Amino acid sequence: MQPIPAPAAVRRYHPLLVFLHWGLAAFIAAALILGALKMAPMSNADPMKAEALRAHMTGGVVILALMVLRLVTRRATRHPPLASTGSNVLDAVARLSHGALYALVIAMALTGLVMAVQTGIIRLVVGGHPSIPPDFWVFPIRSVHYLISRLLIALIILHITGALFHTFILKDALLGRMAFGRRFSTSETSVAERQPTLTDRLPAHFARFVLVFQGVVLTLIASRVLVDPIGASARDQIGLGSPLAIVVTQIGFGAFPLAAAIFVVMCALSATTLRTGLAFVLIFELTALAIRLHGVLSVGGFVQNRGPFIGETVFAVLALSALAWQSRRSRRPPEGPAAAFSRQQTVSS
Repeated sequence: MQPIPAPAAVRRYHPLLVFLHWGLAAFIAAALILGALKMAPMSNADPMKAEALRAHMTGGVVILALMVLRLVTRRATRHPPLASTGSNVLDAVARLSHGALYALVIAMALTGLVMAVQTGIIRLVVGGHPSIPPDFWVFPIRSVHYLISRLLIALIILHITGALFHTFILKDALLGRMAFGRRFSTSETSVAERQPTLTDRLPAHFARFVLVFQGVVLTLIASRVLVDPIGASARDQIGLGSPLAIVVTQIGFGAFPLAAAIFVVMCALSATTLRTGLAFVLIFELTALAIRLHGVLSVGGFVQNRGPFIGETVFAVLALSALAWQSRRSRRPPEGPAAAFSRQQTVSS
């Protein structure tokens, strides 16, 4: 009679939660730094203030959307048991601070949106050019937004301090729970898969690097148009003569690259979708190269297109290399401790 396998224990958070955690950390840090160090000292009469506000508010909308997605994902997925410090007081502080962190981030974004509506600058997000009030402090919501930002900074410092305490004092590998890797373990599989070698991991790591790198580049391309469609188009000598032209530009040159970036990064989160993401990148870059080459041969402009030519070629080569490495790895016969354990189980049964 075969023994009943032990129930799977959750070792890591869901890959989407991992992605959202670190992505939100970057977005929130950028928003706080931009607000405190860049925008606060800048005069409202400065022409660059509108661009700074546009970037700040766009980031706030993205943060709010990602926070909602994170809450939904957290409720819908299994996650590791709560980490303990050995102190009931510290454990209670950790639970309260995590809940407060969620609440303050959402409140920060919402108060920012309310202030944008009250002051009339909300149209900056969609490419408009409204007049900026001489002083935001005359609106009471500005004080609330400021107070929340300072509380949020304090909570982030507390959060980082707790992570460092777990890492260097308790040494309980807490940060490993918020990393990509195998989520579940059982008493049977833990022996077979205890220590994957670096050679085993390299193909997948390289594939993820290519996908995330492509996602970052596509996000930067999209943000340039989404944040300032008129300025971005003017730099490429493209005229936008109507509100419809601005929206179409944001969709065609902003939304599509951003959607592609989200797709390839999502493919990087699971080993089963790495090839799909790499195939998409390869097709995307080869198509762009073919159309760009046709355009250069038809109307000229090789010098202006030299940089994109190089970038698209590099990404195509990287994606093709990663695909080849993945295919070669999948054709290799199983070996090492996992195979040995499998053979042992077969003999014993």
